[in-house]
Order: sequence, then structure tokens, then C-alpha cells
Amino acid sequence: MWSALPAVFKSEGDVTGRNLQQRHLAIIEKVLTECGGVLFNKVGDGAWSFFNSAEKAVRAAVMSQRLVAQDNRQSGSNVRLAIRAGVHFGPTLQDGTELAGHSVNLCARITDIASTGEITISKETFSELSSELRGMCGEFITQTVKGITQPVDITFVEWRTSNEPARVFIKEMELEVKLDRERSVLSIGRQKGREGRPGNDVVIRLPDPAKTNRISRFQAELRWSGDGLELKSATDQPVVVDGCPLQRNDAASVVVGSQVILSDVVNSHCLSMSEDDSEPSNCGATIFFQTRFSKVSP
Repeated sequence: MWSALPAVFKSEGDVTGRNLQQRHLAIIEKVLTECGGVLFNKVGDGAWSFFNSAEKAVRAAVMSQRLVAQDNRQSGSNVRLAIRAGVHFGPTLQDGTELAGHSVNLCARITDIASTGEITISKETFSELSSELRGMCGEFITQTVKGITQPVDITFVEWRTSNEPARVFIKEMELEVKLDRERSVLSIGRQKGREGRPGNDVVIRLPDPAKTNRISRFQAELRWSGDGLELKSATDQPVVVDGCPLQRNDAASVVVGSQVILSDVVNSHCLSMSEDDSEPSNCGATIFFQTRFSKVSP
């Protein structure tokens, strides 16, 4: 689990490295206690956990992601925790300290499909879930994975709450912009793209040219991270998120209902999705968590 830590200790120092270690251990201990899981063998930067039901395992994976996001918001550190998790339900071999068997191997491969901040689960896991957790899952996709003869069907669990914005509405332009996680950064400003010169994803053009000129060429960025959506100021001009002014390169989380004011002339609001978008003793669910650490650029 801690193979990534030596590099962190070396680059950030003993105090930061130890702090990361303690933050992660606290999250794992809380999840295992509340969800009734058992921590087994650790492999590199990953760790195996066993639960006697798929329901408990998926709830544990969701809780882990949410606690990591909360920890990153509250820690005040520019070095962030990040995990990805895979869950499979099936028989395992265990001796009290290690898990083994086909289910364990399959779980590792399912985890490989996930990106940082994601949870992947097998079809066998999905079939054991309550309607509540099934409703948090997307469409199934079929994947060929290393070391497994047959293709596997997996789906992703959406653990983020409905507080995560799906749209931004810019009042002065009567413009609605849909947000998509596939685009990790959305730039906002007055500069249009021209040949040989990059422009913004969202170009601000107001009826009053004088007000348009108060907007910087590159004013701000909406950026997705493992924690959700945040707005980062790219200017010395005023940028205010929910009443809090940002200095250049400062960032603030934005949720459904957040108000962003740019240069005192543009009001934008973050909105939710529109209505139109709408077992045997050794048989259980295995989770493989992989841990990552990232440093936030100033």
C-alpha cells in the first residue's frame, strides 16, 4: 500500500510523508469499522479488504472515496490523497492473513480498469446489490483483461453526490454550458481562438463592450479533480466564488447553487442535471484499493 510513500518522503519531507500516512490509515480504519470489513494482504501501493456481502463492500468503496475527497478539502495540504477501487463478489481462499483465488485475481484486473477517483465493480457484484446502489451504477461494458480467459462485464459506481454541478448558467449572456468530466479543464475569458493563438472554451462577450473589456483574456478555469469541481482564478481581476474573493491561482470548490462573479460584471450559477437528462463463509466481496498521491500545482 505504501510503495508510493518513499518518493513522497523524499520530495516533501518526513513530516508531510508521515502526515499522508496517518491520513490514509485513519480513512481505512474508519471504513473497515463502519462497514464490517477485514484488511488482508498489502501489495505494493494496494491493499485487499474482504466483506461478507457485496452491499457492504460497495458501500465501503463509496465511503472511502467520499472520505478521501473530504480529507483533501480539509487538510490544507497541497499533497492530496487519491484512490481507485475495484469490487468483485465470489469465493475466496483465506488463511487469516492473505486472500487468494480466482476472485482475487479478477478483482485486481477490475481495479486496473478504474482511473483515480473511480470505483469499478463486476456483474456478479452488481447482482447482489440493493436497488439503491444499483441506481448509482452506469451501463455495463465488456472488457478483456490480462490473465482472465473470458471477457468480463463491469460497471462504474457514481459515488459523488448530486451536489456536483452538471451545468453552468451565465446570466448576462443567457448561456448555459453543460459540464463533462471528460474535459478536465474548461477555460473562461474574453479571448477567442484564432489561428496560431489559443482561445477559451467559454468566451465571454457582453452586450456592453466596456464590460466585456473588464473581463481578462483568460479569467478563470473550471477544473475537475478527485474532489469534484473547482474554479481557479487565472487573473488579478476580481473573481468571487460564493462571496469569497480569490487571488490569482487560488481555487475554490463549486457545488450546485454556487454563484461565481467575474470582474463584477458576469454572474454565473452552478446547476444540477436538467429534468431531460435524467453466501458461504468464504464467499464474499473483495475490494482492491490502490493509493496515489498527487501534488497540487500552485
